[in-house]
Amino acid sequence: MSEETKAAEPQSPTSEEKPKRPRRRRKPKAEAKPEAKTEVQNEAEIAVKTEAKPAVKREPKPAVKREPKPAVKREANSESPAATAEPKRESATDSEPKGDEEAGSRRRRGARGGRSNRRGGRGRRAAEELNQEDIEPGEGYDLQVETWRKHAEQARVPLKIPEALISNDALRIVEKLNELGHLSYVVGGCVRDLALGTEPKDFDVVTTARPQQVRRAFRYARIIGRRFRLVHVHFGRDRMIEVATFRAQVPEVEEGDDLLVRDDNVYGAPEEDAMRRDFTVNGSFYDPISGSVVDYVEGMKDLRNKVIRSIGPADTRIQEDPVRILRALRFSAKLGFALDGEMEQAIRKHGGDILRCSPARLWEELLKILRCGHAAQAFPLAQDLGFLEHLLPEVSEAMRRSPKAHMQLFEAIDGLVGETGHAPDDLLLLAVLVLPLLPSESPRQALEQLAGDWNERFRLPRRLRERLEDAVLSLRSMVPEGPWVDQQALARRAFFGDAVELLNLLTRASGQGRSLLKTWRLLHRPEDEGEG
Repeated sequence: MSEETKAAEPQSPTSEEKPKRPRRRRKPKAEAKPEAKTEVQNEAEIAVKTEAKPAVKREPKPAVKREPKPAVKREANSESPAATAEPKRESATDSEPKGDEEAGSRRRRGARGGRSNRRGGRGRRAAEELNQEDIEPGEGYDLQVETWRKHAEQARVPLKIPEALISNDALRIVEKLNELGHLSYVVGGCVRDLALGTEPKDFDVVTTARPQQVRRAFRYARIIGRRFRLVHVHFGRDRMIEVATFRAQVPEVEEGDDLLVRDDNVYGAPEEDAMRRDFTVNGSFYDPISGSVVDYVEGMKDLRNKVIRSIGPADTRIQEDPVRILRALRFSAKLGFALDGEMEQAIRKHGGDILRCSPARLWEELLKILRCGHAAQAFPLAQDLGFLEHLLPEVSEAMRRSPKAHMQLFEAIDGLVGETGHAPDDLLLLAVLVLPLLPSESPRQALEQLAGDWNERFRLPRRLRERLEDAVLSLRSMVPEGPWVDQQALARRAFFGDAVELLNLLTRASGQGRSLLKTWRLLHRPEDEGEG
């Protein structure tokens, strides 16, 4: 091998010759920190920096002398301090804002102020409506109460009532109000029921105390009402006693004027309150402390004679409040009492005035007749007196042509009330009046037309109208002669339960179809309902 070839070939390192290690880079040396200055140097620098420029002497501004405003002399005949107030400030709408930001802030402040002013305005109006007599009676109140107590002694009638029939809550209210110096009684239909030996459903109390005084006397009390303020005193969740203040008689009006009472928020004596009630059987007061009845209207006598008689001239009392016609029919049917001859004559003469009353009151009183368990007696009586043709002309015409259909439904709903002991659903009460009026063909159109007419007369709840329409249309598919429908699918619809209740009502009225009702009830599962 030549020397050139040997020189070209790489030579492998020997054990004696080791590879060189890479050199490490040295870190750069940190720059030396400047030496700390001594206090002498710092003071020297500060002295140089603060070599002051000559101070500029500012001359004070001359004070502006303000002249005092001349005092405004108030005249003795000025009505109020507002007469000497400053002139009215310019409103935001009269002057242009200086800029967008100022305009926005003004709008925000105005919106906040407007809301607070509106709230304050309502509060001030409510305070103005709340007369001072509502809060505290006038002077001589104690003497007046004592006079009323002595006068009541002349109208007392002894009455033995079992203590078990008297509400402990009503007794507590009467006792506490009497301890506070007021005169209080149990009043209304509960006294009538106690005298007849039946347990009242609810109790009402009447007192000389003003609503605000009653509210302060009991912890859980609330004032309600606009036409006449009442107080609801609650005892637990389910017990409530209504407390009213004695009212004065309605002032007499000239002959030919409108006698309809629209405002009776006037307080009066106990005898005046008794004389302004509707019927003698409801006008007696019961004193649970002495165990006697204060009877200014001879209500106990009419209870023994089983007569519904008006307090005062029936002709006038019916014109004051035509809803009393519905109440008279209900009490006559419920108690089995006869109407006084003067009352019957007034109903025949002024029955058409019933539509002048509030639709909500008419609907509620009509439902009370259907709930009382004696609709089969009340509606024929209304038909005989010619009153039904004013209130429900469609029902009156149907009962004149074929009274059997309605009478069967009236008896069925009365039987349902007697068996269950409570009022049925409003849907069934409305169905009692409507079902005999619907034709077998195209009932939807007839139902919509009837619901529209009655809505103007009674303001029927919209949800109730919709429920009745759905239940009636489903009822057609549940009878054998009706259109075919998938039973399982129908049973899952939200209105299926209402349809079953209607079928139960019709089965009670006709006495037929019990097996069909049983079949559909087996399919009724409330937890599955929910489809529209």
